Amino acid sequence: ILAVNGFEKTAFNVYPNPSYGIFFIQRKGNEEMQISIYDITGKLIYKKNKIIETSFELKLNQVDKGIYFLKINVGNSQATKRIILK
Repeated sequence: ILAVNGFEKTAFNVYPNPSYGIFFIQRKGNEEMQISIYDITGKLIYKKNKIIETSFELKLNQVDKGIYFLKINVGNSQATKRIILK
């Protein structure tokens, strides 16, 4: 897990991980959130802006199996977490 300034530990939870294609991002607060998904080579494969829900369903059913990186930005904080599609 890669994180910046403890934001990841207290601000959000991603589950289930690994998953068959659907992840849930549960978070505290209602600030606007942006998520980006990158493959292992660093290529951006998914991006969603202006998320205000505290529980967000991330559907990656169309994406190939493998390891990806989920980057979450909320305000001036950001965190990156490895997610696995099986």
